[in-house]
Amino acid sequence: MSNKCLLTAFRIIMTIFFVKQLWALSTTPSPTTSNTVPEYPGYHLPVNLTAVVIETVDERNSYFLKWVLPVMDIAIEDVNRLYAGIMNLSLAYGNGSCEKSAVGVAAARISCSHNISVFIGPACSKSAEVISYMANDWNVPVITPVASTEIIGDKNVFPRLTRISSAMQLPIINTVFSLMTINHWYRVGKLVIP
Repeated sequence: MSNKCLLTAFRIIMTIFFVKQLWALSTTPSPTTSNTVPEYPGYHLPVNLTAVVIETVDERNSYFLKWVLPVMDIAIEDVNRLYAGIMNLSLAYGNGSCEKSAVGVAAARISCSHNISVFIGPACSKSAEVISYMANDWNVPVITPVASTEIIGDKNVFPRLTRISSAMQLPIINTVFSLMTINHWYRVGKLVIP
C-alpha cells in the first residue's frame, strides 16, 4: 500500500474521531443517578447516524475504495462500541469518480435509500463541489480530505463543507500523539496489504 493510501486512511480515521468529538460537544447530557445511558434533550436514544463515503473505483487513485473501506469499517465498529446505546453509526458506500455527473448520481441514489447524516469525501475537488451543492440543499455536512478549488473555500457558498488539508497534517499528528500519551498507548502498528 502506498504512503498516500496510508495517509488517506489516517485522515479518514481522524475525520471519524472529529465527528465523535463534535457529537460529544454538541450534546449536553442531563445528570443521571444510576449507571444508565445519559439522557440527551431532544434526542431519542440511540440516535441513528449514516456516514456516506463516495470514492473512486479506479485502482490508480490513492483513495481507492479497496483500501479505504476496511479502515472505515474498523473505525465504525470502534465508534459504535464506544457509544453503544447513544448512537448507531453506519456507513453507506457509493462508487464514484472525479466526474461531476457520476458523483452526483451516486449521491442521489444513496439519498433515496438512506437518511444521510454526513458525507465523507469525495477526495476530488470537482466531485466535492457537486456533493457540497447537493449537501447544502439537503442540510447535510461534508467532510473531505483533499478538495482545494477556490470556490470550495467560500463558506458563504459551502457553509457545511469541512476540508482536512495537508496543512493540517502536523496538528492532527500532534493530536494523535497527545491521545496516545493520555491513554498510555505505546505501540503503533502499520497494516500492509500485499
